[in-house]
Amino acid sequence: MYYLPYIPLLMKSHELVPFINRNYVLKFVILQRDRGTVVKSYLKHFARQNNNPLQTEKAEGVKVDHWDECFPKYDGVTLEEAIGLFYDDYYAYAEKMVEAFPENVAMFPTEDLNSVAGVSKILEFVGITEPRVVTELRKNASQ
Repeated sequence: MYYLPYIPLLMKSHELVPFINRNYVLKFVILQRDRGTVVKSYLKHFARQNNNPLQTEKAEGVKVDHWDECFPKYDGVTLEEAIGLFYDDYYAYAEKMVEAFPENVAMFPTEDLNSVAGVSKILEFVGITEPRVVTELRKNASQ
């Protein structure tokens, strides 16, 4: 989320600096989760931290955090609606980046991380050829 707005600046810098342009290729991978899943996840996260960075007006007892300024504001709607609007805006901008820099920016469904074909597609985009892909590893999975 943090780096997405900087893609145009990074691409312009890459273009203007010959050493970087000759020696490095910039690739940005954007993973897209299901909208409903993201909304539920953010609702849980904000409840757990007792914060709501997407709205200017805070409910009684909701703490203000220095990270609040990093988020756009969606006032006049519920928190759930604000999260959905944030999701929509984020991926609309991501699509613009894919269109503007198709050789350097690509978007993949998060589920691609769960299959050899999906991971291979992502790795191919970033320039890794003939990777050895393992997808059945699960963090904290019981043995």
